[in-house]
Amino acid sequence: MHLVNKKCQNTIQRKDFLYFRRKYQLHMRFWKHTLITAFAFIGISSTVLYTSCEQDACIDLKCRNGGSCSEGFSRCKAGYEGAECEHTALEKFVAVYYGYTKCNEDAPRIDSVRIRKVTEPNVVSVIKYSRFADTLTGTVSPDGFEINVPDKDGKHYVIKLDRNQLTFYSEETINNEFKKCTFLGTQAYSVE
Repeated sequence: MHLVNKKCQNTIQRKDFLYFRRKYQLHMRFWKHTLITAFAFIGISSTVLYTSCEQDACIDLKCRNGGSCSEGFSRCKAGYEGAECEHTALEKFVAVYYGYTKCNEDAPRIDSVRIRKVTEPNVVSVIKYSRFADTLTGTVSPDGFEINVPDKDGKHYVIKLDRNQLTFYSEETINNEFKKCTFLGTQAYSVE
């Protein structure tokens, strides 16, 4: 009888062991899946969060001369230009230009124009050597491609720059004769 009880007891212990082992396995499987899911969620969430963050484009941009940064670009005050407003608008104009002047139906004449800085950021003087007595003062336009010279004494001027090609257009009346002149020249050298 003692032997039967021992066998019975071994069977009960074995069933208890199998029951607890099965319960332990189910419990561990639950935690294993829960932890894998939690780590996967944290990994995916942090990846999405990290890649969706936008860095402020204005942090590294140093706008000068009173310019301000907007959406990663410098917004320059009038008279300044460049990626960080580091150049005055008049810098590209200040030079001597060689070319020719054609007035009405006359033959073209060799001529030159000198543009010098008067005051920064955008006031220049313009001297056309065929009309040396007429020294004009104007301001470089906000777009940086034209010099605005106020009309005076019935004279009208338009001065434009396209790359290094200068166009100086003038209209005036001299001794009751209307005169339309155009100077076309290329930049010979820069001056200070």
